[in-house]
Amino acid sequence: MLFFMAKYLLSIDQGTTSSRAILYSKDAQVIGSDQQTFPQHFVKNGWVEHDPVDIWQTVLTSVKNLLAQQQVTAADIIAIGIANQRETTLVWNKKLGNLFITRLYGKTDALVNIAIVYVMLGIQKW
Repeated sequence: MLFFMAKYLLSIDQGTTSSRAILYSKDAQVIGSDQQTFPQHFVKNGWVEHDPVDIWQTVLTSVKNLLAQQQVTAADIIAIGIANQRETTLVWNKKLGNLFITRLYGKTDALVNIAIVYVMLGIQKW
């Protein structure tokens, strides 16, 4: 029954420079949005690093701000759509619980991303 009472669609766009939350009505009209930027760390030509905690915090903040601005609760949301950076590598060490800095490259190069993951995890052969 709650499904039929829900009024809005929530979109989360986690981009390369910011995180944005957009609220839509059931008929796809934009109700409101909130955007939070996060720091860019240019470590060398063509490379950008992001702190994964900054990304997570900006997603949370943009969603919380939007819902508060529009006086909407989670029960009012019928569905959530998420778009994200597909060219970013994020490494998490399960045993240590560490999140490593994410790396974004000027070009998408899967082999470079794989090599970086192996190096960060301390794997010698790949």
